[in-house]
Amino acid sequence: MTLQSIHGLWSNKHHVVAAYGKRFFVVDAQSNSLVAVPADHAHASSDDAHVQVLRVADMPEGAVRAIAFHRNGELMAVASDSRSVQLWNTKTWSLVAAKPLLKRPNAIAFSGDETTLGDLVVADKFGDVYRIPLGAGSEKAKLLLGHCSLVTDMILSHENGFLITSDRDEKIRVSLFPDTFEIDGFCLGHKG
Repeated sequence: MTLQSIHGLWSNKHHVVAAYGKRFFVVDAQSNSLVAVPADHAHASSDDAHVQVLRVADMPEGAVRAIAFHRNGELMAVASDSRSVQLWNTKTWSLVAAKPLLKRPNAIAFSGDETTLGDLVVADKFGDVYRIPLGAGSEKAKLLLGHCSLVTDMILSHENGFLITSDRDEKIRVSLFPDTFEIDGFCLGHKG
């Protein structure tokens, strides 16, 4: 087994997820105990009956770039370099769905609240941000906004209705959500 360093940590009030390469493992945030681990790394925790073993075939094909939890805590989205977003059930740690993307994702967020599923908002490495419907019979991704350079991060503020994106050129764009054509403001990088 080759040792890899952890390159990303994401959390909600129930779980902490650490990503390393094409794999991730899950730790309970309250008890600090291991919750889920990929099958090819399960030997270290095989004596613990409470650890869910994740099928290697269900793991992302490319390096994990971003993870987001739904506000109700029941879904987790995993974006990877394989140009896809996987949806995982956090109760059973089973793969629910995989959504193909046109470009490699860089940041993801759920738009739904505690009672509704909502949509998935995905920023890619080319500066575009898309809205992907998650419901049954969902249509194609809709372009929400674009930056002139790589989107480095994104936050969806549910309380204020803002979609906040940042790019490599030190620009932060604050747009209304879901009407992202209405820009509330820009924060521009400066020296001084």
